[in-house]
Amino acid sequence: MPKEDTTRLKLKNPSTGEFDWDKSWWENTTILDKHPGIKVVTSSTLPEEPWVGQFVFNVDTNSLLVWDGYNWIDQSSGIFDYVQAGEDIPAGRVVYLETDCKIYAANYNLTDDYKFRILGITLSEIKAGDSGLVKRSGLIKNSDWELNAGQVYYLEIDGDIIENTPTEGIILSLGVAFTYDSLSIRIWPG
Repeated sequence: MPKEDTTRLKLKNPSTGEFDWDKSWWENTTILDKHPGIKVVTSSTLPEEPWVGQFVFNVDTNSLLVWDGYNWIDQSSGIFDYVQAGEDIPAGRVVYLETDCKIYAANYNLTDDYKFRILGITLSEIKAGDSGLVKRSGLIKNSDWELNAGQVYYLEIDGDIIENTPTEGIILSLGVAFTYDSLSIRIWPG
């Protein structure tokens, strides 16, 4: 494989190119270099007027971002659902899917069968009737959280997340805190 930076965007490549461990890196930089819809940026050069659905690759954070009309959403890892809300739901809330095919904020007072309807955590506020992104797995950040890294978090009665295992209602593990404001989502009925 060549040892040069990519031709169009000048993405940096490993200096060796001789080992299997760097093959994926070379393949990914080649894809990014050839894809016309992805702009390579830094945190300070994000587009000022992005369009909904615009993708960028942020070299400062090594993350693939997409503009949802309000925020840059990190799509580097995880699974997402784009769903309609049946009520106003704040960012960072655990949600479940109801029989009307809309999402609602969850709490641990739901009946036991609802633990299998939990979809994930909202990335941003979603107003009733509007659609938005729910992250089902991977890392999610929320500046309102004050988590303890390495701690397992659960669904609380009011829909918040807590580090103590609930003693009543449905017990639902949501994931493990990665940092004070990020959770690695691993939703698991307890």
